Amino acid sequence: GPFATLTLATPDLDGLELIDGTSLWQDAWRRWRKHKVSVASAGVVAAVVLFCVFGPPLAGLFGLTYDAQDVGLGAVGPSLSHPFGTDVLGRDLMVRTMLGGRVSLLVAAVATTVSLVVGITYGALSGFAGGRIDAVMMRFVDVMMSLPYLLLSIFPQAVKVLPSPGAWMETFKQAMAFPLYATVAYLIWVLAGQVSEAAFLTLLLALTLIAMGVWLYGRYAAPGAKPARARFGIVGGTALVLAGLWFGWPRPAAPTDVVWQPWSVEAVAAARAANQPVYIDFTARWCATCQTNKRIVFASAEVKRVFRERGFVTMRADWTNQDPRITTELAKWGRSAVPFNQIYLPGQPEPIILPELLTAGMVLDAVNQ
Repeated sequence: GPFATLTLATPDLDGLELIDGTSLWQDAWRRWRKHKVSVASAGVVAAVVLFCVFGPPLAGLFGLTYDAQDVGLGAVGPSLSHPFGTDVLGRDLMVRTMLGGRVSLLVAAVATTVSLVVGITYGALSGFAGGRIDAVMMRFVDVMMSLPYLLLSIFPQAVKVLPSPGAWMETFKQAMAFPLYATVAYLIWVLAGQVSEAAFLTLLLALTLIAMGVWLYGRYAAPGAKPARARFGIVGGTALVLAGLWFGWPRPAAPTDVVWQPWSVEAVAAARAANQPVYIDFTARWCATCQTNKRIVFASAEVKRVFRERGFVTMRADWTNQDPRITTELAKWGRSAVPFNQIYLPGQPEPIILPELLTAGMVLDAVNQ
């Protein structure tokens, strides 16, 4: 007849193996585990939550509380008893950081909850009402983004007030660096009153290393750079930043470190009258040889051990500002410059004069005379 007959073959399903499907949650979990940055970020968040939530009760077992004060202790660096150090009132900074972290976590949780509620509600309404809600929202966004241009269209004379783009923009950008320099100068001034002379110099050098690392990253890892150049910028910049952090990280003074006392003729006479050995370092900040001597000699564990066991009184005569008393003392020994180092040993009327360039061995030999 005029109509063809269509016959559909029925497939044989007996030999097929059923495969369980993957839910959306399982697929999301699998994708997330493959993303190492996301997994690492989740680990950091979990560590911060545990630190802030369970840290204060655990710290309380060791006598570290939020409001405990020790004004006599004052602001000190990290130590075993205070891992984060203390503030000027002697309060433990680790516990205060934990409690401050709780507030930050609460703010983050509230903000996330609000975002989820608004986002889910908006998404559900958009899915239910089709594209009408999306259209309204996008028109609102369009109006807000175009508002400056609308105002200029309504008030075209305002265009004359706006500066025209040009070379002045680069000048303005560079000029804005000077307020930042002033801020850095103020913070350095504050820092100078909080740390010792040696620690202050160490921190400045550490900041220089960090600045070099940031510059290296920006110079060689800029967008569009070749892979090898970008890798050099990333690795080199990261290494310099980490080196700066390690070099400048505050460390508590070791019990074996030499403690310097201000020099004076009266202090030397009192120490000698008590039959104590005295080491005097006539120095100045601008004297590079003086700084090198201190780094070489008093970094020696043997020198520090001998000084500690023999009860040396170490005095520093700082000639940075040309103190007239120190000038007179230097002239007494026929000197007009620094470095100049003396050792007074018990029972010897005259001091041992050390050479200008020192080593740990020279100092030990002089002490053992």
